Amino acid sequence: MIDMTILVKVMPGKGKEFIQAIRSLEDDFEQKLNLRKPVLYQVVDDRRAFSLACELGSQEDLNELLDLEEFKVLIGALTILCEESSIRYRHVIESKSAVNEQPVIWDRKSMKSFVKRHCS
Repeated sequence: MIDMTILVKVMPGKGKEFIQAIRSLEDDFEQKLNLRKPVLYQVVDDRRAFSLACELGSQEDLNELLDLEEFKVLIGALTILCEESSIRYRHVIESKSAVNEQPVIWDRKSMKSFVKRHCS
């Protein structure tokens, strides 16, 4: 299982646009991937800060997500609408005795690099 979280701080005045972008892509992700329904949270203390959390079934699902055109659109929206953004995912390996988490973090520079390589 893979837990993925997208953390963002939206530019002033772009909150509604950000939420619309997420909502428009949500169904596409669910239909095309083994993905539990994404949940969007807004931070109480900072109305421009959001967290989008979802759970993928496997590494193959993550690979498919990274190849989807809709994911590239999401990355583009984050680049345009957000001051700060990061994508974090962790592989959760369950065993009888423990859960092993291996976190991976994409910062803004990594996302821009991804956009240049895959969306040009």
